[in-house]
Amino acid sequence: MNIMKAKKFDVVIIGAGITGLLLQFKLLEIGCRVLLIEKNAVLAKGPSTNCEGILHRGVYHGYAIDNIEEAISVARKCNYGYEQILSKYPQVVEEMLLETVAIIQDKTNTSKATERWDKAGVWHETISYEHAQRILPEAKLSEDFGFFKAKEKSINTRLLLHLIQNQIKGSSNAEILNGVTDIKFIDKNSLAAIMANGEYEIVESDFVVYASGKGTKAIFEREHKMSLPIKIFKAHLLTTSRLCKNNIYCLDEGQVTIFHHSDKTIVGMTKYNKECTGDDIEIDPEAVDELLSKTSNYLDIKGAYIKPYWCHKVDYGQNGLYHSLDTQLHEPIPNHFVALPGKLTEAPWICDHLVREIFTRMNRSDIAQRPCDKFFETLKSKV
Repeated sequence: MNIMKAKKFDVVIIGAGITGLLLQFKLLEIGCRVLLIEKNAVLAKGPSTNCEGILHRGVYHGYAIDNIEEAISVARKCNYGYEQILSKYPQVVEEMLLETVAIIQDKTNTSKATERWDKAGVWHETISYEHAQRILPEAKLSEDFGFFKAKEKSINTRLLLHLIQNQIKGSSNAEILNGVTDIKFIDKNSLAAIMANGEYEIVESDFVVYASGKGTKAIFEREHKMSLPIKIFKAHLLTTSRLCKNNIYCLDEGQVTIFHHSDKTIVGMTKYNKECTGDDIEIDPEAVDELLSKTSNYLDIKGAYIKPYWCHKVDYGQNGLYHSLDTQLHEPIPNHFVALPGKLTEAPWICDHLVREIFTRMNRSDIAQRPCDKFFETLKSKV
C-alpha cells in the first residue's frame, strides 16, 4: 500500500451531497481549510439528485406535519433556504413562470392550513375552483377541494450542485477526494481515506462533519464503536414524459406531487416511506402501482412512458412511521457533527448553523470579540 502525504485541514466533511458541498463552500468563505470526502466516483449520487427536485417554501410542511411547532419551524427553515438558493442560483429554476397549485382534498381543512402558513410566513394565495381549472386544464379537480397558489418550484438539482462545486474549485483551501472506498479513524482527530487502488491519505482535522446519510451509521459502528439511532426509509418516485402544463402539489397524506422538469415530470407521494435497510434497493411493484393509481386520479396517464425509481431517506432518533422533515444536528463525539438537512431546501439553514458553531469554537478571527463571546468563555472556564 502506497502512503500518500499527510494533510492538515480545519474541517473534514464526509459525504458530498447538497449538505457536504454547500457546507464546504460556506466554510471556505470564513477562511477554513476543508476536505470533502465522497465514496462514489461522482458527487451527490444519493437523495440530493435522486429526489423530486422541488424547491420548497413550506406550504406542504406547514400543513402536513402533525406537531404545529415543528411544522412552523420546518416551514420557516424552508423559507430561509428557498430565498437563499433562489437569490444566489436563480438559473437552477426549471421554468420560472411555471405555476404551482396546492390542493387540500377537504376544503374544510383550509383554515388550518392558512393559520399555520400565516404564522410561519409561508406565501399562499387562495384561489377558486374555476381559477384552478384555468391553471390546470388537464387535471381532474373537484369543487370539494381547497385550492391555493404556492411558490414551490421545480429546480435542476444537478445544476445547483454543479454551481456550488465550481465555486469550491476556485479555492486553494478546498480539496474534494472522491472514490474513497473506506475510512479508518486513527484517533478522534485523524483518519485514513483509502482509495480503490490501495493508496490512502492520512488526514488530520479539528472538526469532522458527517453528511453521509445512511453511511454515517456504519461509520460510527465500525470506527467509533457507537450505535447511533439512525433509521433508513425508502420512498418511490416516477419519472414520466411531461403530463401537464403546471405543477400539482397535493398536501394530504398519501397524495401525489407532480412537478415538471422541462419535458419530463417527476411524481412523488406525500408521507409515503417504508423503513428499510440501506441495502434495500429493489423497486416495490405495489408502491409503484399505488403511485400510478393516485396519479391517475388527477391526470390521464394512459400511453405515458413511466420509469420508477427509489430514494433512501435518513432519520435520527425519531419514533414515527415517517422520516422527519426537520433538520437534525447531533454531536455524538466532541467536534464530530452528524448533519441531516431534512429536505434539500433546508440545507442552507443547517449549513449556516454549523458555520457559526465552528467559527465560534475555532476563535481564530482578528476581529475583536463581542462582550457575549467573552461571557461565554468565562462561563466555560467555570464549568
